[in-house]
Amino acid sequence: MVIKQTKTFKNSYKRIKAEQLSTINNTIKLIAEDPIIGESLKGDFAQIRKFETISYILSQDTIILLSVESWSIEYGEVDNVTKYM
Repeated sequence: MVIKQTKTFKNSYKRIKAEQLSTINNTIKLIAEDPIIGESLKGDFAQIRKFETISYILSQDTIILLSVESWSIEYGEVDNVTKYM
């Protein structure tokens, strides 16, 4: 499975603090292992999936990472990703 990043994702990823990067990286690994783990959004955004703090699109053999919500990590609004491992 090929993983690509949008410019928005890259910029958001750069702003994440070092101690929080491991959580994001673990989430990306989980998405790569099981791409349908995320929940589909509703309506016009049904092709977009969201898991923990990451929004992504599945396209054939490619995962396109759209965005990461770094603010929700800082304010403790994300579940512990290790429970899925």
